[in-house]
Amino acid sequence: LDLTKNRLTDVGGGILAKAIQRNESLRRLVLEGNLITCEGIARICEAVTNSKLQILKLGKLDLSERGVAAVAVMLENPHCPLRKLDLRSCKLRDSGAIEIFARALKSSNNVSSLEYLCLGRNELGDTEIREIVAALCHNNKLQVLDLQYNTFTDSGLQSLISCLKSSNDTLKKL
Repeated sequence: LDLTKNRLTDVGGGILAKAIQRNESLRRLVLEGNLITCEGIARICEAVTNSKLQILKLGKLDLSERGVAAVAVMLENPHCPLRKLDLRSCKLRDSGAIEIFARALKSSNNVSSLEYLCLGRNELGDTEIREIVAALCHNNKLQVLDLQYNTFTDSGLQSLISCLKSSNDTLKKL
């Protein structure tokens, strides 16, 4: 279901959450560029944990720290079916929420089925990349990590490469 660039708000998020819980065949949900805030995202994330949804695209939504916390709780849930999560252009750096997300990525290793993660266009600098790398070094499920169009430097890249050399052998594509 692709609902890109509509004017969906938190009310629509609540409606979608109910639909996600009831629908046995929905595998893909694209909500990029809508007006849904952390309240609607929290409802959707809660619903996803009890669904068959495999792909969730939340690009260009202003998640804020609370929205990222909802995504993190979803990923830590052992019943979360997601294989692909797209958080491109979600202003993750602005809220400092990357720390919350990195902890979830690290702790969800034993329960998550997440194989693809897009964090592109979030202005992630060296500090944020180090947070992600620390989690990645403990994650053995993620196969694709998209970090396009961020702002990290050679230092952030070096952290990433060190992790790949020493501890992560599941990541296939950067």
